[in-house]
Amino acid sequence: AYQCLMRAKKEAEITKIIAASQNLALLHYLIEDKNVPDSSLFYDQMALDYLLQTADKAATAKAYNYVAGDYLELDDYENAQANYLKSLKLYENLDDQAGMAKVYSDISFLYAKSKDYERAVQYGERGIGIVEKMGIPDSTDLGIAWFYLVRSYIELEQFDKALQAGQNAVKLLEPYADDAPFALMRAYAFRAEAYQAMQDYEKALADYRYAWEFGKSKVADENTVGGYQQGIAAVLRLQGKCEEAIPYYEGFFTTMIDRDAYEDLDLANTNLELADCYEQIGAYKKAVQQHKIATQLKDTLDNERYENLESELIQKYESDKKDEQIALQTATIQQQKQIQWLSIGLAALFALLLAGLFFTYRRNQKTNALLQNLNSDLAQKNQQNELLLKEIHHRVKNNLQTISSLLSLQSAHIENPEVQGAVEQSQNRVRSMALIHQKLYQGENLAAVEMKEYLQMLGETIVDTFGVDSEQIEIEYPMEQVELDVDTAIPLGLIDNELLTNALKYAFPDDRKGKIKVSLQRIGERFKFLVKDNGIGLSQNADAPKSGFGSQLINLLVMQMGGKMERQSRNGLVTEIEFSLS
Repeated sequence: AYQCLMRAKKEAEITKIIAASQNLALLHYLIEDKNVPDSSLFYDQMALDYLLQTADKAATAKAYNYVAGDYLELDDYENAQANYLKSLKLYENLDDQAGMAKVYSDISFLYAKSKDYERAVQYGERGIGIVEKMGIPDSTDLGIAWFYLVRSYIELEQFDKALQAGQNAVKLLEPYADDAPFALMRAYAFRAEAYQAMQDYEKALADYRYAWEFGKSKVADENTVGGYQQGIAAVLRLQGKCEEAIPYYEGFFTTMIDRDAYEDLDLANTNLELADCYEQIGAYKKAVQQHKIATQLKDTLDNERYENLESELIQKYESDKKDEQIALQTATIQQQKQIQWLSIGLAALFALLLAGLFFTYRRNQKTNALLQNLNSDLAQKNQQNELLLKEIHHRVKNNLQTISSLLSLQSAHIENPEVQGAVEQSQNRVRSMALIHQKLYQGENLAAVEMKEYLQMLGETIVDTFGVDSEQIEIEYPMEQVELDVDTAIPLGLIDNELLTNALKYAFPDDRKGKIKVSLQRIGERFKFLVKDNGIGLSQNADAPKSGFGSQLINLLVMQMGGKMERQSRNGLVTEIEFSLS
């Protein structure tokens, strides 16, 4: 598709450019991990820009609708609404009733997602009215429009209307069981939600079971239909049948990979429901474990809503449950060493990856410099390179976050406190690298990291990990804004992680208050990195490690940066590192 787009641009074939761009947008949308809605938007917007140069108003209206849907995937409701309204205006000018009805239904879904349920009902009913007046009431689009209204009616406590909407959806979609099986499955699931809201649990359970069984017979991918087990489990739990519900919850987590298979699916709340079931049957350890997973998932959602890693982590966690007992028995000092070396290996692996990426990027820059006479092509190429680099940083960060979360889940099963501490420290090291890539793809400069904001974010993360009260231990950052390349920022972030971790663990025993200062300053051609605390210092701290893995890692990283380190105990502990950029 990309080659097709490049050839169409070279030949200046606008219709082919539009088709290729929309194909690329659709391909990015259909990618399994659903982590590239921004790429879908990029290519849909490209198609729209070219369509605006033509007189094809119908295709332009449809393109506005596609762009609006991309913004909706990114939870950018304002831009989604603006593009939907542009699409609607064009359809009104064309007197295209079917197009107007489709946009009304989409706007209804937008308002439902933004929790404006009254407007969701208003626009949904308006779209349904248009389709019914057109004299073609039996259609899959109409059935889908009806089941989208179910949740809005439920939220407005109009349960009779919610049930009627579900009934209408099922009736309209049943004739299309072979052509649109997924739509019929969802119709039954939405009607089940209406029954559940009305506390008619037997009918709700029957609909959820039908959706699941029908889906298994019609859709080959178990991950697509596995989500319906959550509805079955939820109803059984409300009926007080926790022992029956638990296998469905576990089946749901085992098969549920793609969070976007259900709109507004809250995996964290599902974990809490499962925790409640475990508690009801006396499995308190498993209940606590599910509470912890729910907390981690909610934190991830709050930090970055369109990075949908939660269901992947749950699936990995559930698939590894059979090995849980073996893992607990073999969590020894050897495991600790393996995890430590894993952290070093990951750092080296991603350093090599970044080196390759930036080599490619710089080579493209040199090539483009030789083609200055092709200004328009140069601008387009640079834009594509930046987009690719952002996507790469995005994916590297996602992989690191997945590793961090898996380490967190693993630590929950480790009873040996030393091994557990080593796992948590490894998790913090991986998280410090993930923050680097997050700042790179979110910022304007893809080759450098602004260190003050990064060090502050890293410090807050470490403090949260240790559960330290900010009024008890205060971290200050007396420094100006300084930018470093990624090859220097990653080892410096790992060093900062180790020094802050040691300070929080050993410098302030017996709940004493204190301060930690972290600064990075440019002095001519060199840099000075300082971490200072007013704790008890090394001489009075018998618990502080003298040459543990953390110290070895710091020395290795300082050597890698070509720097020099001094540590002194004066009114606490002062660690000073000087280095220059190679």
